[in-house]
Amino acid sequence: KSKGTLSIIPQLKFKVPHKGVINKAPPQIDIISAHCYEAKAAAVAVCTDPDAYGYDFEALKGAEKQQASYKGEFPSPLPCMAFDTFIDPIQMAMAAECGAQGVNLEVAALKDRTGEMIEAAKSLGLDPLVQVHNKEELDLALEAGAKIVGITNRDVDTWEPINKISSVSREWEVPFEETVFALIKEVPKDVVTVALGHVNETIAAWTLRDEGYNAIMIGEVIMKGLETAQVTGSSYQAAYNEAKGIIMAFRSKGSKKYGPSSAANFYGKGEGAKEELGQLSM
Repeated sequence: KSKGTLSIIPQLKFKVPHKGVINKAPPQIDIISAHCYEAKAAAVAVCTDPDAYGYDFEALKGAEKQQASYKGEFPSPLPCMAFDTFIDPIQMAMAAECGAQGVNLEVAALKDRTGEMIEAAKSLGLDPLVQVHNKEELDLALEAGAKIVGITNRDVDTWEPINKISSVSREWEVPFEETVFALIKEVPKDVVTVALGHVNETIAAWTLRDEGYNAIMIGEVIMKGLETAQVTGSSYQAAYNEAKGIIMAFRSKGSKKYGPSSAANFYGKGEGAKEELGQLSM
């Protein structure tokens, strides 16, 4: 990524393990995939465990098919990633067969098999994003050869965020240095860093950008932005534009000091956001 920018990876799901259904009427997967492309996301992560997240490998195929329709255009199609609990190379082979170009690997689940699964992913032509939750897991991931590390703000048992965001400051309730995301200071410069888990505010996203993160993966805030469906009797699809607006606002070059009001999360009002959102401010 360019200096001062942040890549956004939307995570597509309509259920989560600790809450259940978060979007009762999600749009067709090709529509969501198209919105990701139009909003200039960096990739599309499709959750493929139907019991935990709602979507499955068929959804991955649909998202990839939509991206393939952009071949020959600028920008190029977005790479698709399968997001699941991968513990066997056969699962990853299925993901690759369905069009995935990347997978996530959780050190908490794999432990000393992390290196083995990284190599298996590479042999299948997949880029592995290796998820960690603490310093011990980070050390194991780096020793295993991880080149893309996902620092994850989720308790592995409860799935609740380790560090919550304040509704007042719109940043974490503790200083950044005390959050799990501060682990980035232990990551070598040649390793790509992705922040995952409860990044649902532009100010928090911009903090991660300023601290050196290459990308963030956002799920619930995107899917909830899609929930309210179309405006009845109108060609203007407010919810769909809202979801695109969130992606654009997160990746804009706005500053924390002159950042947007809470409403600007969705409508692009505020310093920095307008360069990305344009007509969505109307």
